[in-house]
Formats: sequence, structure tokens, C-alpha cells
Amino acid sequence: MCYLSYNPSSGILTTTSVTGNLTGNVTGNASGSSGSCTGNAATATLATSVTATANNSTDETVYPAFVDGATGTQGIETDTGLTYNPSSGILTATQFTGAVVGNVTGNASGTAATVTGGTQAAITSAANLVTVGTIGTGVWQGTAIASGYIAADAITGAKIADDAIDSEHYTDGSIDTAHIADNAVTAAKIPDNVLTATHLPDNVITATHIPNGVIATAHLAADAVDGTKIADDAINSEHYAAASIDNEHLADDAVGADELAANAVVTASIVAGSVTTTELADNSVTSAKIVNGTIVTADIANNAILTQHIDDNQITGDQLADDLVLSGTGAIRMPDGTTAQRPSAAAGMFRYNTTTSKFEGYTDSWGDIGGGGSNTFTRDAFTGDGSDTTFTLSQSGVSENNLLVFIEGVFQDQDAYSVSGTTLTFGTAPANGRGIIVYSVKHTVAGNNLNIDTMTGDGSDTTLSLTISPVSENNTQVFIDGVYQNKSTYSISGSTLTFSTAPPNGSAVECMTFTQTDVNEATYVTASANNSTDETVYPTFVDGATGQQGIETDTGLTYNPSTGVLTTTQLTGNVTGTVTGTATGLAGTPNITVGTATGTTITASTAFVPDASDGAALGTSSLEFSDLFLADGAVINFLESI
Repeated sequence: MCYLSYNPSSGILTTTSVTGNLTGNVTGNASGSSGSCTGNAATATLATSVTATANNSTDETVYPAFVDGATGTQGIETDTGLTYNPSSGILTATQFTGAVVGNVTGNASGTAATVTGGTQAAITSAANLVTVGTIGTGVWQGTAIASGYIAADAITGAKIADDAIDSEHYTDGSIDTAHIADNAVTAAKIPDNVLTATHLPDNVITATHIPNGVIATAHLAADAVDGTKIADDAINSEHYAAASIDNEHLADDAVGADELAANAVVTASIVAGSVTTTELADNSVTSAKIVNGTIVTADIANNAILTQHIDDNQITGDQLADDLVLSGTGAIRMPDGTTAQRPSAAAGMFRYNTTTSKFEGYTDSWGDIGGGGSNTFTRDAFTGDGSDTTFTLSQSGVSENNLLVFIEGVFQDQDAYSVSGTTLTFGTAPANGRGIIVYSVKHTVAGNNLNIDTMTGDGSDTTLSLTISPVSENNTQVFIDGVYQNKSTYSISGSTLTFSTAPPNGSAVECMTFTQTDVNEATYVTASANNSTDETVYPTFVDGATGQQGIETDTGLTYNPSTGVLTTTQLTGNVTGTVTGTATGLAGTPNITVGTATGTTITASTAFVPDASDGAALGTSSLEFSDLFLADGAVINFLESI
């Protein structure tokens, strides 16, 4: 028999003994010799280990702990005289004994010490100072400093007293130009006959250094004046004898534009074939420089003649090769003008009409060419008067094959009329009061305009094979003996048209298909944002994953953009995210898996049970419930022996 009781008021569970590990906080004394106690205890009489946490940066004073003995059970102690700051890394004590390795900041005192490195602001006393390197500041006591102790370049101008250096300190040849100040050497400083040619660098003596008339021809040795003795820009044209400069006197690239006088280079001065493109400056060869008739085809480089080199209206058809190909990514501009400015017509002409804002061409009459407009399907309505055979259409450039003409709803074959420009002409005037409807198809999305398929009925065949796939009956118009057929009398599947009743024997069947059918089937739609309207909308879906599909909706699947609520009869699959509201309709045993529940209450009409087998845990070792609230008189049942 085991005694177990629980008091909901005090929260005390009482039993004779507990066998097994006890995890959690223990208040009171835990006695016994076997087992272990884990968790937090108000007082631990003896700990073999503690848990340390890193504190590397807090700006605070902490106290290193120590014990009295090296081994055994010891009490933890601190000393307010031994402190440490984790932020600065400074350990502070009254005195440090032992070798100090690293930089020392502050005063080092005592008699037994060796300073092995580092720069000290001041050493106040030392019994011996050995192996000393450079002394930065202070006074050297005792004997003079030998040269071996002075580092290279250590003595600067600031270290030498004024007037301390005289001639005995200079070595022979040590004074060069860099050491002599400007205008420092006067005639009085140089003994007579001392300066020789070796003392004078090239180009150092200019005209200002020589008095007028001092140097005579006799003073100059033969060939003594070479290029190095002559200053730049010193020789001008008056120094040259006539015809004295020949090819051997000129260095390559020596004669630049600045050296040549105007009109100085004549034909006789140029070696035949020596002047190439590289010797000529841009725009230097003008028509006045070229002798008439001297430039032949071989003289002109490929692609050398540009637009700016050709006068207006100088290139005619005779200068252009057949099958002209223009390169580049730009555009070619056609002649343009109003209708009244059309030139004398000739077959093959092409221009842009600024009156109609369209391109036009001429074969046997002027007519529009594709690219001149943007309308696709135009309807014109007229009323016959029994005599007028001509009617003006709202657009030009269409042929009979691009028109659908009806008189009182009866389709008119193309043989019954003709069209020229905007004028539609019937072979016979429509009767008085008859309604005339004309549809014209042209321009961008029309493609090849209308496609026509025909057959002759035999009273039994219900199918007509089409040359293209119209996709839908709405993209076709079907006539039997000129009478329009309602869409309900036939169907389309691929390129096959099927009549519900076979056309009569001998009847003329005609199916007209608009070739812009690809435009009528959208490959995408334009969506606009609706994030806040308080309304019920219906998400759309299709029956298949790919291919042509019809858009469908279901009144049982709705969405409200204002609330963001999606409503349906049932959701199958995992629900990830926050669940707000009541989950109902659970089949079988009420199994609820809650990822994140909003609120604090889970309501159930039956018991919560494990989803697999006995032994399922409520909470985990790392995720625990904090409190368990039970009603007065509640019973906790343990179905296994303790």
C-alpha cells in the first residue's frame, strides 16, 4: 500500500518516498545517501564544480576569488585590495612580485630589477645601466659619445651650431649643385683659371653669362659647338646658310609644325612617297593644297568618305549598287509630305504621308502600307437609296478580301463590290431603305487579315476542315449560300468545324476566320491591387495545370480583402501560422495539434488524450508548463503503481 496525497491550496505533494531522479527546484532538505540532486538548492554544503559565464567587457570593479589551501575543501575568499576591470583589462594590487613580461605603465621601484625592453619616461635610480641603446632625451654623463653610438643620419641641421662647419669638414668633390644656394657663387669666390669644361654641365651657360663681344671665332676649337652647347630656341633662320639643311641634318620627327614657316614646304622639298597619313594633321589638306585631277580611286581608303564630305543631291541611283544593304541599329528616314505634295507617280514609289499619318506606296494608285495606323476592326453603316452605288469608308488601304459586307444581314460575296482607297462601289445599287453594314479589318493585329475556307454541301457531311485553328466559334463567321449561320448551329474543335445539321446538297459553305486569334487568347492579365475593400470576392482557378483553360470560380471559396479572411468549407493539410478562432468538425477522436495558438484557452468537450500511446509527455525538459490550475476536489489519477 502506498500513501500519496496532494493539497491544491498549499501545492504540497506528500508521499512516503520518491524513487528515481527528481528534476526541478527543491525547497527544504534532501537527505539520503544514494542518487543525485540536480537543479538549484538554497544552500549547497559542498560543490565540486561551478558554472562560469564570460564577462569580457563590463566596465565594473570585480574581485578575483582565492582559497587558503592548494587542495581539499576550502572557503571562497576575496580581498578588496585585489581588483579587476573586465572592460579595461586592468588588474590592480598593492605590489607585484616576480618577472613582468610585457609593457609596464607607471613607476617601477625597487632595487633588484632588470629593464629588458620598453621606453621609460624616467628611470629615477639605477645601480647599473648596461647595454643601453639610443637615449631619446636627457643628458649624457661622463665621457664623450663615440661615433659608433651615433645612428646613420642622426645628426640633422638642428643638431649643429651656427658657423660650426668650415672647409676642413668638407671632403673633396662633396659640394655639388644641390648644396649651393641660388646666386651664392660670385666671381670673387672663384680663383682665376680654375673653372674648366669638366666643371660646367651641359646647357648651363646662356647668353646672359657672356659679355657682348667676348667670345671670338679664335676662341672656339673646330667642332667645339655641338648640340649640347646650344641653348634651346637659340638658333633662328638667319643662322642657316641657304639650302644648308638637308635630310641627314634632320632627326626623325624633328621638324614639327612650330618649326616650319608658312608655305615653307614645297614639292621639291618632299621625297616622293614619303608623306603618309600619319604626317598630316587633321584637316590640313584643303582643296587648295591638291592639284586638280591627282586623286584617283587608289588614293581613297575604304570607308574614308563620310556624309559631311558629300554635297547635297550628289548621289543618284547610278552611284548605288543593286541590293543595297544598310548596317547599324538606327533607322532610315523616308521622304515625307502631304497628299498634295505627292510626286509624279511611278510604280515602286514609297513615302510617308503627313496628311494621313501613314506610309504609302504606289503600284497603279497610291495606297497605305502597314505601320501607318493602329485601328484593327472598323464598322461603317449606310442606308441604300436604290440609285447610289458608292459609299465612303472610314479607313482606306483595305481590299475586298479584308471587308465583310452585309445588306439587311445577308452577307455579300466579294464579287458583288469593289474597293479603291476609301470608296466602296457596288455592282448594283442597294435597294432603297436597305441597311448596309461594312466591317473592315487591317493594320497591326490583323496579321494576314481574314482566312477563308470553303466546301460544297452534300446533305450528309457535317465537318469542314479548316486551314487554321480558330480556338473558338467566336473567332469565325460561317455562311451557307451567303446566309450567316448562328454560332449555335456549329462547333469548333482544333481545326475542325462541325455543323449540327449537314449543309444541303450543292450549297456553298464559307467559313471566315480572323487570323489575329492569338491576340484574342490572353497569355497574361493585368492585375491591380485590392488590399482593403470590404467585399466578398471569388478566387479563380482552372481545371488543368497547363494548356488552354477556362477561368472558373466557386461560391464556396471566398475572400475579403479588408479582413484578409479566406473562407471555404474545409481545409485539408497542415495549417502553419497563428490560428484564431475555434477549430471544429474534427473527425473521430478529437486530435488537435497546435503550433502557435492565439489566446490562453483551449476549449474541448471531451478529454485530451495522447495521439499515439500511453506515456506522451505534457511539455518537454526544455519547454515546461509553469502552473497547473485544478478545481477544488480535483483528482490526479496515476494509473500505474508508484
